[in-house]
Formats: sequence, C-alpha cells, structure tokens
Amino acid sequence: MFWRHSKQRLIIELLIIIVVAAFGFIYCEDPSPYSSKITNIRTVWKQLNPYQTVPPSPPLILVHSYGGRTAVVGKTLHRLFGGRLLTYGDAASFLPQRNQFPSKNKLASLLKEFPEKTVYFGFPIWAHGISDPALELLQTLDLKGKTIVFFYTYIHYVDVQKIESILKDLSQKGARIISPLDLRLDPYVYREQIEDQTEQLIFSRTDLWKMGEKPVVSCQLDPSTPNMTLCDVPKGKAWVHRPEKLLEKPVLQRVDVAGFSINQSEITMEQYQQCINSGDCSSQSDDEERAHCKRRNHGDPSLPILCVGADDAEAFCNWAGMRLPTLAEWTRAARGESLQDYPWGWDFPEDGSHLNKGQPPETGLKYYSLAKPGTGYVGDRFSGIAPACSFPEGKSMYGLCDMAGNLAEWVRIGDSSPVKYGLIGGSWIEVTPNAFKLNAAYRMMFKKGFYLSGFRCVK
Repeated sequence: MFWRHSKQRLIIELLIIIVVAAFGFIYCEDPSPYSSKITNIRTVWKQLNPYQTVPPSPPLILVHSYGGRTAVVGKTLHRLFGGRLLTYGDAASFLPQRNQFPSKNKLASLLKEFPEKTVYFGFPIWAHGISDPALELLQTLDLKGKTIVFFYTYIHYVDVQKIESILKDLSQKGARIISPLDLRLDPYVYREQIEDQTEQLIFSRTDLWKMGEKPVVSCQLDPSTPNMTLCDVPKGKAWVHRPEKLLEKPVLQRVDVAGFSINQSEITMEQYQQCINSGDCSSQSDDEERAHCKRRNHGDPSLPILCVGADDAEAFCNWAGMRLPTLAEWTRAARGESLQDYPWGWDFPEDGSHLNKGQPPETGLKYYSLAKPGTGYVGDRFSGIAPACSFPEGKSMYGLCDMAGNLAEWVRIGDSSPVKYGLIGGSWIEVTPNAFKLNAAYRMMFKKGFYLSGFRCVK
C-alpha cells in the first residue's frame, strides 16, 4: 500500500515538473522578430537642440507586471521622471507569488479622476496583444486629453497590428498616443540590465523630455565673500549619477535643483590662507603630510589649494558664509540639464587645451603620472596643478572653470546624517578620459584630504 501511494505521488510530481518546464519554455520564448531600437544614442544627443520647450510635468506611471520585468522598467521610469508609480498584478491563479500587487479593480476605483496630464502605461506582450488585465484597466480610465506613452516587454511573438488597433481606439476617445517604448528583454535578464536598457532607451527618446531655457553666463565678484568670483546657476533639472554604495554603479536620477551661486574656480591657496589667518581653518603646516602638500603647491598663492579634507573644506565654506555643494548642484553647474560627458561637451580633446590632466612620465612629475610612455598624450603646459581658470575652452555652460581636471572636488552626497562625501571631476594626475566624465562621482570612505583633492563653495 505504501509503495503504491509513493509511486502515484512520484508520477504526479513528475507530471508537475514536466508541465512547469513546458510553461517555462513557452514563457521564455525568444521574440526573435523584434530588434532593439537603442542605437546611435550619442549621435541623437549631440544633434539635439535642447532649449526649445520646458520640462514635462510629473507623469502617472501605471504598470501591469506579470513576471516582474515590466515592474522594473516602471520603477526606472519613476526614478528618471518622478511622478506617481502604481503597479498591479492579476497574474494567473497558479502563480500566487506574482500577485503581490493590488488588483486592477482597486486601481480603477482610485483612478476615476487623476490630475496627471501624461500617463506611462506598461504591460507584458502576449500572443494576442496587450495582456487582458492591462486592457481591462485601460478601458475603465477616462483618458480624454491625456498623453499616453505605452511601454512593454515581450513574452511572445505578437501581431503588432493588434496592438495598433487598440491604440487607434484610444486615440479616437480623445487620448494623445506617443510612440511606445518598445523593450525587447531577453528571457533571463538581471535587474541591472533592465535598468540600463530602459535608461538608454529614454536617453534616445528626446521627444519624451525637454530642457529649459538656454543657460546664461553670469559671473561676477561677490562683495560679501573674501574676493571670490561667483557664477549664478538658476533652478532647474539635472541628471545626477549618485554613488549610493561603494564600488557599485552610480544610480542615475533626474532631480530638481534650486537656484544657487558657486565659485567660478577652485578655492586657491591665497583664499584659504585668509581663513587660516582668521583662526577658522587649520594650517597646512600642522603635520608632515600637510607640509608635503604645501610644498607640492610650490608656494604659489594663485594655485588651487589641495590636500584639504571634507571637514576643512566645510569649515572654509562656513567661514565664507557658504557651504560645500551637493552632488546635484555641482553636476547642474557642470552641464545644466544635459547629459553631456564633460563640462564643455561630448568629446575629449587630446591636445591639453580644455583641462589640466596627467602628463607622460618624461614631462610630468616623477612617480606622479598614470600615463605610460608612448601613449600619445600631449602636454597641457603644467607639470602639476595649474593656476585657476587656465583653460578657458574647458568652461562649463555657466562659465565655471576646471570642473574637469586640476583637482577632484569634494561634494556632499545624499541628505543623510552624518553627511557623506564624494569626489568628482578628475585630477591633474589622471589621463583616462573616463576619469573626467560627469558620471564618475566617487563615494569616499574617508574625509581626509590628499594631493588630488580640492573644492569650491556654493551659496
């Protein structure tokens, strides 16, 4: 009797395994008729005239997610655009773990009226077209006068005409339909890959977001500060690569930044010495290491002060009636609302005309260069750090100097307490173009200054 029951149970379990495996094969079918549309992203950005219209209002992001991939896309859109994110389930009854989100019925009751003018609506694609739960929710919403952007991930091959007929029906009801975000995701894909592909697709779709008015350079001496030239940066958006965790890829966010003024150049030795004389800043001759840093400046008071730690930088800024910039402020001052790689644009010059970077060993300071002989890097006239604003061609769109090269600069990262700090902008020792890109912010485990670190202040 026991053997008979065990045998029956074994057969049932084998049947279950076969069914699940077959379902998994169907579910993960490769949608080979579709190809990715994420191409020539840099070309699109470089040809963009970004100063035509104002940024879009925060959207409503609705997601019907079956296996979780579309939900990741929705969360990435929410991170980039802000607004309101609502995700719902309605998976098959034999997949209860997928039904972790509210049902479409609950959402329909909440969305009889909603203020958002733009709606991002995401769903997985099935062989018959839009998934039934997504279609049923769409049919309950009053979308008249709304702009609809569909985004979808593939589960099966699908007849595109079936989707187009549904979009046409919505358009006839008064909705404005934008070209969908078409994400072809491999059956087995990591979250980070989904986020990367979504980000790249959004960057290539410049019809979905616009920038504000053209930057105006406004830099002048500020009488309320110790002989500082400040540049005005108006309020607006900024794409910020925030290093949330050490040694991990920075998280990209599009954030609002209030207006502020910021030092046109890095703080110089002369300016820092005034704070030392007042007793509000510590002297660089306090220990052997700081004395070495002072010697590295060659005693030239016009050079940017280096070896200042985050705490000392905060002390100086406070003394001047200012503070250290946040990463968002610094990034906005460097490239406005754009995604360009460098303060001056997209391309990295090899002739040393735009920034103070590392030198080949035969021309640079001994043991202080990362370049190898014969790598082709042309000198930028300076063996170490350069006087402030020595590279006018490298200024940012708001007129700031040396936001790439010379010294990496201290910034505040996040709003947590205690304050966390990072360095951004690259330094005089580095030669790799990636080191100077504006997506290369480094979260620091320590706040101590060293021969590559400098800073500027904001108010």
